Amino acid sequence: MKAAKMTTIAAMEPLLPDDNKELEDLATDLVAKASGLATRLHPVLRASVGDLVRSMNCYYSNLIEGHNTLPVDIDRAMNNELATEPERRNLQLEARAHVRVQTAIDDLAAAGRPLAMLSNAPGELAEAISRLPVAAHFGHLIFSCELKSAKPDPECYDRALARIGARADEVIFVDDRSENVAAAAALGLRSVHFTSPSAARAAVADRLAASG
Repeated sequence: MKAAKMTTIAAMEPLLPDDNKELEDLATDLVAKASGLATRLHPVLRASVGDLVRSMNCYYSNLIEGHNTLPVDIDRAMNNELATEPERRNLQLEARAHVRVQTAIDDLAAAGRPLAMLSNAPGELAEAISRLPVAAHFGHLIFSCELKSAKPDPECYDRALARIGARADEVIFVDDRSENVAAAAALGLRSVHFTSPSAARAAVADRLAASG
């Protein structure tokens, strides 16, 4: 008996389930109920639950990717208590960055800042991203597979701007690839090269302050 072979990378990383309408409906219902719960919680309790959920999401995301970062290691990383063993320390740093980026997105959304995502994710991965809880924070989820053009092609940015109905100078663009940042800046977008969550957050705050 021959072992089945995967035909696409997206089928393995991340591992995507087969199409299941019942599962998709349950996920959609869960997101809706979670959003409703958030509006009924006291702000202090909501913040505490948010910290717990972000840590939990980070743990399971890492587990799916084969990174065995224990919850206690994530908590220690958030308190800057890093392991001395290099591999474990690197996993902690990755987990901490994951949580801090999620926190920044949550905070911007809570402040009423309009958010949009522009991703070069292929079709199957784009569908998976669209179903993630964090996707609910974004008014626009824009994928290069839909635009038929990918970053750093200038046409990709032009089509994305048209989709969200904004001028280049009205948008703060954050990306971890320098070539994407340079291409966006050349078109007039207020661009930020993501090198760390804290640096990116400070840069975004500066640009928001400058725009009033």
